[in-house]
Amino acid sequence: YFSTEIYIRNTDWPGNNIEFFRRKTTAYEPNAPHGQDGRWRWVLKDTDFGFGGYGGEFCYLHNTLAFATLENGPGWPNPDWSTFLLRKLLENNEFKNQFINRFADLMNTTFLPNRVKSIIDDMKEGIENEIGGHRQRWNDGTVSQWNNSIEVMKTFAEERPAQQRNHILQKFSINSTIDATLDVSSTEHGNIKINTIEIKDGTPGIVGNPYPWTGIYFENIPVKLKAIASPGFTFSHWSGASNSTDEEIIFTPTDDFSIVAHFVTAGETPQPETIYFWMMDNAIVNDTPLQSIGATFEVGGTASLIY
Repeated sequence: YFSTEIYIRNTDWPGNNIEFFRRKTTAYEPNAPHGQDGRWRWVLKDTDFGFGGYGGEFCYLHNTLAFATLENGPGWPNPDWSTFLLRKLLENNEFKNQFINRFADLMNTTFLPNRVKSIIDDMKEGIENEIGGHRQRWNDGTVSQWNNSIEVMKTFAEERPAQQRNHILQKFSINSTIDATLDVSSTEHGNIKINTIEIKDGTPGIVGNPYPWTGIYFENIPVKLKAIASPGFTFSHWSGASNSTDEEIIFTPTDDFSIVAHFVTAGETPQPETIYFWMMDNAIVNDTPLQSIGATFEVGGTASLIY
């Protein structure tokens, strides 16, 4: 909810157009169907200020993250009370990391420029035959002006993600973004989930075989990776940035990284794989005390023997 309001630059919010609901229960019901457990949930409504509405063609530059976390703001549109909840939640490091990663997940899928522009075109096509009559009936501008407004929205969709990432870098004092490249040993054997999104056909913004897949994340913000085996297969191990045999890992990136999830047929014993070895040959100087020796072959990082 917050990510969407901020991404679309809704500046008639958060001091206005807020609504929330819950099912009336006497206590929290964790096993209830989604939306019926008794907890409060936000309603996304009245977003006509978003995507350039009342903002002009360069509205994609607006730092809505700073706007939505401002202290002591004006009575409208972002007074202090309206930003209090998000500001205080972001003081919690676990919530902050989840917020950053969820935002990154959405920009890598749901908010991909080509996907958003395609939806805009589809919606335009569905109503454009009515626009001339609508304008004439209500004396409300011209069809040309309507088309110009559509182009403002499409420009917003194209330019907003880069600006949004910059706003996140500034807000949380992060040095840089990083590229996370994920791959699998076979797309028939399984896929990978990063944070809140599964990298597979059908996920918003993903059509067909996505591997190897690259998404943009943030330096020193831990990401959660989970290998999900297809029926008849089981997870074996990771290679690349991690050599773990745990199907779910948390990885803190300091630079671009690549990682591969390996799967094997269920019941099959994984074959040993060499990750380091040392060649003890004539390259080692005789009659000289050894203090350390680097590995001759390495996978996923450097290794040394220390004497």
